[in-house]
Amino acid sequence: MEHDCHKAPALSAAGSLRRRAAIAFGCIAVTISIFVTGCSQSRYLRQALTPSYVPSNVFTEEPNLPANLRRVALLPSGAISDSAEMAFGLESMEPALRAALARVRTFELVPVSRDELRLLTGRSDWRPDDKLPPDLFDKLKEKLAVDAVLFSTLTAYRAYEPIAIGWRIKLIDADEPHIIWAVDEIFDARVPEVAAAAVRHAEHHRESASSLEESRSVLTSVRRFGHYAASAVVGTMPGRNPVTADKSASDP
Repeated sequence: MEHDCHKAPALSAAGSLRRRAAIAFGCIAVTISIFVTGCSQSRYLRQALTPSYVPSNVFTEEPNLPANLRRVALLPSGAISDSAEMAFGLESMEPALRAALARVRTFELVPVSRDELRLLTGRSDWRPDDKLPPDLFDKLKEKLAVDAVLFSTLTAYRAYEPIAIGWRIKLIDADEPHIIWAVDEIFDARVPEVAAAAVRHAEHHRESASSLEESRSVLTSVRRFGHYAASAVVGTMPGRNPVTADKSASDP
């Protein structure tokens, strides 16, 4: 009995030690959780307080699109260089730009394929700063009955973090060739305002209920970031004057 009585305090001390260790571990876990949550909330707070980037390298001939602009030839996009990276970027980003333009719906888009353009001009793409064939606009008007021509050039493509996408776009009148609208912007995720705008765009356009963390994945997905960049550049295009738009819609 004496021997048993001497063992009891040892067992009790060991149990107490385990309880203290468990409590200490729990405190550490809670502290880490608070720290991580606090950092995450701080990051989200900074994101929420950062203004969205507003493209500014934009030219518009008039505050509104011309009333008689009804059909626009959408030429195949080009790239600023012939590098393999830019070629891959163009293949990835052009569909996003075309989708953003299709959502505008202020005029009818008439896509021109690379084969069609090659038959007409001898080249599969043209940049607006190229020396254009003197009869390019006449040929497009005759074949497609368009009022303007839209040129687009991919000027930057960085698929790895921090992602960067650049577009140069010009909308040119087909009757008397001159610029109606032009934009030349690079969207770099390193810029806090660009990152904030991209996350807000992803949050607004998410297809299903998702967390803010999932919306932030736009900063690591070149496909999703490309949709933001395309939407942002197309968003600089002027709209129609409501009065002339209504009149134009009512004309036969």
